[in-house]
Amino acid sequence: MLLERERELAALASALREAERGRGRVVLVEAAAGLGKTSLLNAAGEAASEAGFACFRARASELERDFAYGCVRQLLEPAVANGLNSGLFEGAASLSKPLFTPASARHLAPSADRAFSMLHGLYWLLNNLSDERPVVLSVDDLHWCDAESLRFLTYLAPRLEGLAIAVLASTRGGEPVAEDLARLAAAPETTLLRPRPLSAEATARLCERRLGRPVATEFAEACRRATAGNPFLLEALLREVDEQEFPTDTLGAARVERTGPAAVA
Repeated sequence: MLLERERELAALASALREAERGRGRVVLVEAAAGLGKTSLLNAAGEAASEAGFACFRARASELERDFAYGCVRQLLEPAVANGLNSGLFEGAASLSKPLFTPASARHLAPSADRAFSMLHGLYWLLNNLSDERPVVLSVDDLHWCDAESLRFLTYLAPRLEGLAIAVLASTRGGEPVAEDLARLAAAPETTLLRPRPLSAEATARLCERRLGRPVATEFAEACRRATAGNPFLLEALLREVDEQEFPTDTLGAARVERTGPAAVA
């Protein structure tokens, strides 16, 4: 169970409902590392699968950001692998077909016309795909996304009205971002979510859940100070606490104060 993420989960659920009704939306989760962006996307993906959506996932990588359309390929290759001989590429969607046939992709000439044709073709590919059932596109770590895939998402956002598609993505906050990512975050079709660090109460609940025993208020506060309420860092700290068999009273709080930063590092 995700603690203190009711607002974010409700916004994601709302986007899925809107997509089911043919009113596509973008939800962008922006937060520092460790605040649960991936967990939120996973929870939304599970809910979408249960609701009958076709779910396609990608995780951008710093090592792959120079490969054009890398995230788009991650997202759509599973569908294309099962649909090359069906109606998936009917009509204008055929413009995107070379992207999924490596021999053809190597010979694509870079040009503005070619780039627009690809964006247009990918849009219609998704249009055809969502004719069968609602679609979720989930992209984690969008700040590392290749420029071409990011440009496509920016192109897609204002064209989601009428499509049964929800675009769910995460990005790291507090860092300079690409122009297209800033444009996507500011788009009227985008709901921007910024999860906050855990409160003192949520920190205490997570401590008790992970350690399996009650914790003193001072102990929970010491854990929160050591991790700034970051769930990922708190989990790391609690593993150390459990392994070292810290008491969870005021004495344990003092030990957390001394060893917390090292465990978090």
